[in-house]
Amino acid sequence: MYNSNGNSSNPTITDTNKNNYNDPEGQIFAIVGTGGHNTLFNFTGKADYIVEQYYGFGFLNLDVINGGTTFSTISAKFYANDGTVKDKFTITKSSISS
Repeated sequence: MYNSNGNSSNPTITDTNKNNYNDPEGQIFAIVGTGGHNTLFNFTGKADYIVEQYYGFGFLNLDVINGGTTFSTISAKFYANDGTVKDKFTITKSSISS
């Protein structure tokens, strides 16, 4: 997504694929706020540009594959504390030659 219309609460969605992003135009944000204290806060809604929301504790594992040669890929998996995968996605960017 990117903010082309001047309204940061209503960004332009550049790709509707939820798991694989190839040379995305805008930014992809992974906000993982499940660590820390033993209290979670309920979600009050979900904006159109939010792909997934998980209510529970866990962690996001990121792997960088083939970093910098012809292309770079980030493979991400969010694991709940019980070890189950709750979300996963990849981001692949072609390298830019100068």
